[in-house]
Amino acid sequence: MLFEAQLHQLEALAKRRPVLMVFEDAHWIDPTSRELLDLTFDRVRLLPVLLIVTFRPEFRHAWGGQPQVTVLALNQLGGSDSAVLVEGLAGNAGLSREIVDEILSAPLACHCSSKSFITHKSFPVPPGSDAPTVTRCGFVQSASSRR
Repeated sequence: MLFEAQLHQLEALAKRRPVLMVFEDAHWIDPTSRELLDLTFDRVRLLPVLLIVTFRPEFRHAWGGQPQVTVLALNQLGGSDSAVLVEGLAGNAGLSREIVDEILSAPLACHCSSKSFITHKSFPVPPGSDAPTVTRCGFVQSASSRR
């Protein structure tokens, strides 16, 4: 009944304007959310909805063979690509070389820091930073978010 209400709300919204719907990290999905995702796939076939689902290769699903589904496999970023991403974002935030190197030293920190910057226009201080670094940097905001 709750799923039906959520799907009805999605349909009503899609009738007013196109909808972008994102399910991230579906490989970690719980059974209830998986049921909702499967029902959503069935429902959005005829609606102006772009449904993006990200997942790791080991995730099993039945959507790949459907004509309205495009599966796009992305390779993991290599070290040099990660460096380009973080350095590009860091340049906008004014991060020191020390902080950039610390972010790059741990893949999860790299992912979380990049995602945080894209979402909030700020970098959290990487885990393991020493007190002077934390005091000096705190949350480093980009120039555009300080205005």
